[in-house]
Amino acid sequence: MTDSAYKSPFVFNGYLGISSLSLYKNEILAVNPYTFSCKEQDIEQDYGSKIVKLPALNKLCNSDHEYNTLNVAAQGEIVANDNEKKICYADFAQPYINIYNDKLELVKRYEGPDELSVEYAITDQKEVLYKKRIPYAYLKSCYNDKYFYLCYMGAYWESDVTVTMDNFPCYIFKFNWDGDFVKSYKSDRWIYALSCNPQYSGKDILYATINNANGIPTLVKLYEK
Repeated sequence: MTDSAYKSPFVFNGYLGISSLSLYKNEILAVNPYTFSCKEQDIEQDYGSKIVKLPALNKLCNSDHEYNTLNVAAQGEIVANDNEKKICYADFAQPYINIYNDKLELVKRYEGPDELSVEYAITDQKEVLYKKRIPYAYLKSCYNDKYFYLCYMGAYWESDVTVTMDNFPCYIFKFNWDGDFVKSYKSDRWIYALSCNPQYSGKDILYATINNANGIPTLVKLYEK
């Protein structure tokens, strides 16, 4: 489209690799790609919370860092609830969930249900990369006024294995906005997108996009319980 009348109110500068954004009280939240730790590689790079506001991200992306961790620390799921004043971050590669308050202070953390080992390679330019296989933890999410839902895989993608995401089943974890685990569902097909009714009606009604037998993206009602 070429609608010259529209001008974005946000300036995106230097965010190559940032794939997770969320709106909270008219401010954009993003994943901080430079807070990263790896005991095996003796890397402990702390640039604050894993969730930052857009101006802080702009500053981070245009600063010098000892390690370039964009390829391994820039993805994750962010869900935010203005009324509950809570923000959740679920990591893409490691199975952990952080719950933050309105001031982006960590109030609760979950680790598990699996322990996914990761091997990293570090280039001469100190860029951190995955080696042969990539761990997949949390990849999709949705939320309403009472709960949030996270798709969890808990497996590895290996570059020399010819499989598609459809071969991977996943779980859907349900949490309330206090960060308490409520229940889980299992899907035998990988979920490419997940959604729910914005107002909780007393039962879980979840919709998902999956590939059908012909590889065509298809919207389905996943659960109504």
